[in-house]
Amino acid sequence: MTVVFDPENYWNDMWFGLLIEGSALEVAAPNAPKKIGMYDGYVTVDFGRWHFPLCIGEHTASGPEVGRIRRCGRAELYRRIGRDDTVTSWGLRMFNGRDEQMLTIMLPTPFLTNTEQLTDEPVWEHLEAWDRIRGISGAGTRSTRSHR
Repeated sequence: MTVVFDPENYWNDMWFGLLIEGSALEVAAPNAPKKIGMYDGYVTVDFGRWHFPLCIGEHTASGPEVGRIRRCGRAELYRRIGRDDTVTSWGLRMFNGRDEQMLTIMLPTPFLTNTEQLTDEPVWEHLEAWDRIRGISGAGTRSTRSHR
């Protein structure tokens, strides 16, 4: 989370929230995080006026069964592919122990500004966050087709 919400780099260039069937909550950070902290398995990203916690580690206060459900069970880097077979968006999704979505982070795209306006030309430097996270995780990626 510290890489994604890095106060020096990416916080102003991405959107995050929940993307589930029938609903999308896409939030832009109001400012750089004031604090990113860990307690009892939860990382809390605090923007000052509001914050959000995510269970990413060993949570013990609620017991082992609830801890397994709350903890991130898997995370995936994804690329969305449009009808013309070009990648249109890049992101990170997190799922809990029941495989329910916890958070989606929509990473910067070369085709949009941080105010979601189309760029005149692709800005490939916008993929730096994607490259950095991918390098840290050592993960492959999952591509999903979008037919919107």
